[in-house]
Amino acid sequence: MLARRALPFVPAAVALAAGLAGLGSKGFTTDEAVSVTLARLPWHPFGDLIVHRETNGSLYFTALHLFTGGNGGEWAARTPSVLYAAAAALVFFLLLRRLFGPRVALVGSVLFALDPLQVEYSQTAREYVLAVLLVVVSTYLFVRGVQEPSALVWAAYALAAAAAAYAFLLAAALPVAHLLSLAALPRRQAPSRFVAFALAGFCLLLLPLAVMLALTDASGGVSWASGNLPGRVVVSLRGQLPRTVLAVLLLVLTAALAVLWWRVVSRFASNERAWPRVLVAAWLLVPSYLVTVAAFAWQPLFILRYFLVFAPPLFAALAALVLRVRPAAAAAVAAAAAAGFALGLAHWYGGAAGADYRGASRDVSRTARDGDGVLFYAPYVRMPFELYFLDTARSHEVRPVFPPVPWSRAPARFIQFVPMPQRAISAALARFRRIWLVLAQYRLYGRADPGYDHIVSALRGQGFGLVQERSYVGLTVRRYKR
Repeated sequence: MLARRALPFVPAAVALAAGLAGLGSKGFTTDEAVSVTLARLPWHPFGDLIVHRETNGSLYFTALHLFTGGNGGEWAARTPSVLYAAAAALVFFLLLRRLFGPRVALVGSVLFALDPLQVEYSQTAREYVLAVLLVVVSTYLFVRGVQEPSALVWAAYALAAAAAAYAFLLAAALPVAHLLSLAALPRRQAPSRFVAFALAGFCLLLLPLAVMLALTDASGGVSWASGNLPGRVVVSLRGQLPRTVLAVLLLVLTAALAVLWWRVVSRFASNERAWPRVLVAAWLLVPSYLVTVAAFAWQPLFILRYFLVFAPPLFAALAALVLRVRPAAAAAVAAAAAAGFALGLAHWYGGAAGADYRGASRDVSRTARDGDGVLFYAPYVRMPFELYFLDTARSHEVRPVFPPVPWSRAPARFIQFVPMPQRAISAALARFRRIWLVLAQYRLYGRADPGYDHIVSALRGQGFGLVQERSYVGLTVRRYKR
């Protein structure tokens, strides 16, 4: 009995160990620097940025602000994500045990805990793993509400589902999958009144989020995602039709698919083992389809980490496959999965995350001279560089060039768009003899980049010549002199 009660803690312990291994070995990424910068802000400017810029992930940023205040370095900023991952693995075990029994629950939740992408983002100070936790919790509450209906469970479901959307916007698609899964239940077993109550509560709880999204001026914050291959394909296809026609076609297609799903799935309602499988399939397919619709209607969002909240059912399916097929086939599937996981984890633990701002800031501090200037492009890469450079002795002697904003513990100015006009950059360069240019995330996907061109032209116009260039993981540092 004791061993059985301890089983849910096995995947949690695995997730905790995987998350804590080498937690502080990698420097902050650009996205993590945004998280830390927000956490260091006073509450008023923090709230203003949440409403007008960083609405997506607002729950995560608020929790990080409360628990860390942006202090404590990489370990402190990333530890909450590790704890979220461990909690998600535990709840995922409980969910799978309700749906498929303890064997599938143990195998599936351990696979989930060791998923290389899940481990990567459990070691990242961003919102994705908190969203995964809340998605798993809301799905567990949904299953419990169906199996053991009560107003309290369904109220908790509405709260957890809404919280997941506040953690990561795409998680708002999951209740649609939950709703469609009910087609596989006999009508008498579907708690229709409780479901209606919970969905109404979910929608009401999302009203403040909808208001914030209406107020935000960051709608282009993911425009870069349209530059990858899937994004370019979508942009090309949707350019063939007027927006109104495209919207009508997507609406009709979605309605037709929903009706088709309900008619096909409802045929399995007499099979009591069908609903758990349908729920897993809906969790995997429905939100991904809705994100694809959003790509055509609004903005391509085909970024792998964005789909992390829809990945857990993959591990349920893999566990069920391993435990149901013949031993030889099960061994082959397990060996392939183990090899894939081992390669993914080795790549993550052995590689660098993002760009090596820690190393670049250290080297600039060691070799810079009093009166040197530092220029950044893209402008927001100043944030992760500054997190490390501010702690060096040279930060009192070396100044930012443009914008000429003094070094700060919370350089929130660079979370927002910073224009880089050539004339203003040229005027700022006039005060310096030596310039360090820190370059990262420019000319994405081979696109033209006027801001970068303005910097190069301004340097050339002020008589600066390139004397040294050094490459780091994910960034380049150039030294100019005149």
